[in-house]
Amino acid sequence: MNAAYQSTKTAVNTASSGNPSQTAAKDQSQSGQVRPSDGSGRQTSKNTGSGGAVSGAADWERQKQLAAAKRKLTNEFNRCEEDIKVLEERNAEIDRQFVIPENATNSFLLNELTRERSENEQKLEALLEKWEELYEKLNDDSGSML
Repeated sequence: MNAAYQSTKTAVNTASSGNPSQTAAKDQSQSGQVRPSDGSGRQTSKNTGSGGAVSGAADWERQKQLAAAKRKLTNEFNRCEEDIKVLEERNAEIDRQFVIPENATNSFLLNELTRERSENEQKLEALLEKWEELYEKLNDDSGSML
């Protein structure tokens, strides 16, 4: 079917101008799409414009990279928030354990709870700093996440 289409197209172009490559070039020059011929009568697919197709692909690739970076930051931000929530809930539970009268006389338990709470506070401090950095990156208006 493709050969039949090509021969019909060639016949129509030949009938109207006598040379199929001149007709194709004339049609393209009228539409503003000038592409040089490779000598075979067929127009080449080389893009001689301002790089529109290449630029569009580069823009698409850049947008894809930015979206992936934003997803990664968002996921990391959400994990950070979840870790903060877990540590804060555990610290609240430790605080409740401190005020239970039975625990007030158990020095071993109080020491363990104090040690764990201290470790949690250090982790929370680091997580809160990380959370702030991620928040700033996600809300950066310049769009330069990479």
